[in-house]
Formats: sequence, C-alpha cells, structure tokens
Amino acid sequence: MFSINNLDRLAMVIIESLHQGDEARLEKVSSQLTPIEKDTLKTLTNCWRSDVSENNEKLNDLIALCDKKEAILVDLVIAEKSLEVADIKTHNDYILKTFLAIEKAQDTLEKRFIDFSTIVKIKGFIAQNSLDKALPETETLNTSNDKFIEGYKFFLLGLIYKLKGSRYLIKAENSFKEAIKIFELYCPNSYLSNLSKLHLAFFLNTSPIELSQIADQFKKLGCAKETNLALAQYHRLTKLNKEGLVRENLADNSSSVGKYHFIGEAMQDCFRRLTIIARLSNGHVLILGQEGTGKEAFAHTIHQLSDRRDKPFIVTNCASLKNELFEAEWFGYEKGAFTGADKVKKGILEEANGGMVFLDEIGELTPQIQAKLLTVIQDGVFRRVGSNSEISINIRFIGATNQNISNMIEKDKLNRESQKPTLEGTFRSDLASRLFLKITVPPLNKRKDEIIYLADIFLSESSPNETFILDNSAKQYLLNREYPSNVRSLKNFLECAITYAKQNNKLLINSDLLLQAESLISIEIDSIEASSANLTFQEQTSRFQSNLIKQTLLRCGNNVVMAAKILGLAKTTLYDHIKRLGIET
Repeated sequence: MFSINNLDRLAMVIIESLHQGDEARLEKVSSQLTPIEKDTLKTLTNCWRSDVSENNEKLNDLIALCDKKEAILVDLVIAEKSLEVADIKTHNDYILKTFLAIEKAQDTLEKRFIDFSTIVKIKGFIAQNSLDKALPETETLNTSNDKFIEGYKFFLLGLIYKLKGSRYLIKAENSFKEAIKIFELYCPNSYLSNLSKLHLAFFLNTSPIELSQIADQFKKLGCAKETNLALAQYHRLTKLNKEGLVRENLADNSSSVGKYHFIGEAMQDCFRRLTIIARLSNGHVLILGQEGTGKEAFAHTIHQLSDRRDKPFIVTNCASLKNELFEAEWFGYEKGAFTGADKVKKGILEEANGGMVFLDEIGELTPQIQAKLLTVIQDGVFRRVGSNSEISINIRFIGATNQNISNMIEKDKLNRESQKPTLEGTFRSDLASRLFLKITVPPLNKRKDEIIYLADIFLSESSPNETFILDNSAKQYLLNREYPSNVRSLKNFLECAITYAKQNNKLLINSDLLLQAESLISIEIDSIEASSANLTFQEQTSRFQSNLIKQTLLRCGNNVVMAAKILGLAKTTLYDHIKRLGIET
C-alpha cells in the first residue's frame, strides 16, 4: 500500500483552513506535524497566500521543496497556483502527478481530498477554456453530505456558465447565488463565500462601496490574486481595468479596450478569444477578415491585453515594403554600410524588441521579403546591414490580411513544382505555419447588433462639441444599409451625414437626412477595394440596385407605389427587382 504523510492525511483540514483564513485551526494542524512537515506547511501557506502573478518566488520555493519532499497536497497546490500565472504546462504536469499518486494511495486518502483534487483539475480546464471538459466533470462531482464540495461545485458551475456566454448568464447567476447560500451557512466570510459574491457582483447592481467592502474582506484572507481574478470578471481583466483600459457593460453585452469596442455576441466571442491569445500565449498571430472589419483594432487589443502592453507596438504596411529597402528599414545599418549611411541606424526590429510588430496586409509581402521574415521569426536573430554581429530579439508578430491565404499557399506550392513559376499572389506555407494563432474578424453584416452602438460612438467622436441623435427611422436605415467596406463604410457614411446635418442646422438625424447624405459619399460600389474588387460587374450592379431600392423603400415607409414613382419605374418592374434581389418589404 502506498504510504502517505501527515500533510496528506490532514490535507482537507489544511485546505479548508486556508480557504476560511482560520489561523487557529492551522496552528492546531501544525502541532500534529513533524518539524520537516511544519516547514513544508509554512512554505505551502506562504505560496497559497502570495500573489504569484506579481512575484512567483513563493511558487518556485514550493516547487523546489516538492523535488525534495513528496506530498500530494504540495503537488496539488502547485497545480492550482500555476493557473494564476497562466502556466498551463506546470499545472498539467502537477495535476497529472497528483492523480497518479492518488491512484496509488486512494484507499488511505480522505475521499473529500480526492474530490477537491478533481476541482483543481476542473479549474485547469476552465483556464484553458475547455468548457466541454469542465462542465461534465463538475456536474458529476459527488457532494453528498459535504457542504464545502457542494458549494465549490456551484461556484465552478457559475464560472463555466459565465464563460459560455450571454445565453447562460441566468444559470451562472443562480449558481453563484446557490454557492453563496451554502458558504454563508457553512463558513461565513470565507474565501469562497466572498469570491462568489465578487463574481455575482458582475450580474447585479452592486455599488462600488459594496464591492470594495467585499473585496477588502476577501483580501484580509491574504488572497489578493483571487480577488483580482474575481474583480476581473466584474470589469474584465483587473490590471488593465486599474489602468482604465478595459471596461465591460453587461447590460448591452459590450466590452472596450481603450478606444476599441466589442459589441454583441459575435464580438464578445472574439473578445474572449483575443484575451486568451493575448494572455496565455506568446505565439505569433494571423488576423483574417474583410476590408474595414477592424483587424488593426484586434491587433492593438492583443497588445493592450498582453504582458507586452508597456513595450513597443509598431505598425508596418506590408504593401509599401520594397525588396531593395527592406533590410535597411528592418535590420538597420552600420555607419558606412552604403553610400549615404553616415551614422548607425537602428531598424524596426531593434526598435520593437520586447514588444510587437503588426504586419498589416501581410499577403502583399513579396516572396523575397517573406523568406527574410521567416528567417527572423525562426531564428530570433538578425544582422544590421554592414555588420557581422548577430542581434537577438524577442518580438511577437501579428499579421493581418483580407486575402484568401489558403489559396495563396496552394498557389505557392504549385509555383514550387512549376518550371516557370508566377510568383505574384503567393504565400509561403512555412511562414503561415509560424503565424499559428488565427482569428477571423466577422464582417459587419454578421454583427448587426453593433451598428447602432458604433454609429453613436462615431457621431460623438466626429463632432465632440455637438450632440447628434439618431431617430428610429435613421436607426432602421442604418441597419438595412449595406457596408461594402464594413466598419470603415459605416464611419465614412456617418461623417457625410454629419456634414449634411451641419449644412442644414439639424441635430436630429432621420432617414430622409441619411438618404440625402448618400449623395455626398461616392457610391459604395465605389469600394473597389477588397470586398468589391472580387465581384463581377453584374454582382456590383446588383449590389448598387439593392442599396438604392432599400433606401428608397425606407424613405417611403415601404410604400412600393411611391418608391416606384421616385425611381421612375413601373410598379410591376420594381416588384420584379425586389423579388430578384431578395429584398424584404
């Protein structure tokens, strides 16, 4: 039989004492331990109470101790605290080690300790956003006659449902309320009771004073990091919120990072993925999406949410990069490297070291530059022009394109097999594989719940000294309108609407004003940029006709007869166009 020590035998007493901040109970436990076990408990307690995200020295001390002293409880605490620094590998290593030991010693371990080990494993699934694994594990937790495990089960369900999105928020709220009810009866003012209250504050109209009081109570338990994690759910990411960078409004299902806004369910899903990409990885990123959808906003958001946010963020337009100038611009050069190099100059890579480089329109890179960029990403070193010395860099690259990268990669493969390759419009598969974290920005027609919110923001930003208001007819007009260049089209159109409103001394914007403002903007089939560039003449003509008919119908309150007169068409002809174009009336 696998023998266990006193720490493992008393593991649940220790765990509950730490959760409840019960010093007297911990002292009583300590009196039952050997001197070596007492030292281990002290190191474990110091690690538990420390904010390892700010300083992981206490966690490293516990890991070093674990190498010398075998204790399942120590392995488990390391697995849990590793999640605070998003060290998923260490968590997975130690949770595996924990369960291998449990398998050998389960006959001598308290069943509650095995259940709590499962809870830590579930928290790992949640940290990795593996909610499909976390939910069934949580639902099957055995809570018979154990209020601590039962309360924790409801707390975990609250977390899982909250992360699953807006459709599950009622379930999340009810789960947190149930957890609080159990903890208040079982262990009032404990770590978990206050943590559940903080998470519940995300759903309720909790005043800042009440929230502060709950947080202060919780911090007295020495669990600053867990408090931060809970507050992060209230304001979406604690540290960034402290700096005023991140705000979340549950009422309208929106978040913002600085000046970038994420509204509606589709963009909230993107925001959650951006958060994971930014905080849990240092991998290079490829952002895909149509023109004007906000790919650069996604890149800035990754930078702001990451631990590199205080480091440089350099934007480069790849379409403007020339083969002959690339090395001088990116690698820099030594004095005398070429005619006109009268002093040493740092390149983009040195300027960006430690931070991020955003490669806008990465699909426009020439094959020669793609090869050089691949080498830099692979090796992490480069040489200035005119130098033999290598310079090491630590840069996270984010590429963005509205092109079909998969087609470009296939074309590149065909080129490599061809005796007479056509190198234009290709992309190296080995470079694409380096940008392995991919996210697609949805087009505006897939996020219509964002249009009015963005419109209000653009109106206030474009004219901060005047308050323009959209009436219901204007809102409906904007929702029905097409935006070939997505958010960019919406912003450009509203700027024209403001110009027209100012010319007519109007602050209330209605559909008539918007229809008249259309004359100030080039026809949106104009966007012979990206999204329209790939359309045939017939498709672009149909788009224009659809826009014109929709706008006229809107102006006429969907009166087809009146719209036909304005357009100079017979009523039957207009009906034919409406049917052919699939326009709803």
